[in-house]
Amino acid sequence: MLSLMVASILAGGASWGILFGIQQLVGKQGFIGLLLELSLAGAIGLLIFGLITARLKIPEFDLFIKRLKGRLPAFLKR
Repeated sequence: MLSLMVASILAGGASWGILFGIQQLVGKQGFIGLLLELSLAGAIGLLIFGLITARLKIPEFDLFIKRLKGRLPAFLKR
């Protein structure tokens, strides 16, 4: 449980940092800028969380990946 909390904190911090950086570059102008902020910060946060939990070999992450692979079409299961 502690390792999930650490992974969440690190991923959240990275997402916040990306969001802050994008806001400095693009600004908070318009729908496209907000969508860009949300998309990049969210995707990078999820990627970092996934990498950390995979590296720490957290059983819940392995179960999630197993279930995800079970739902994918056959050509994507390689």
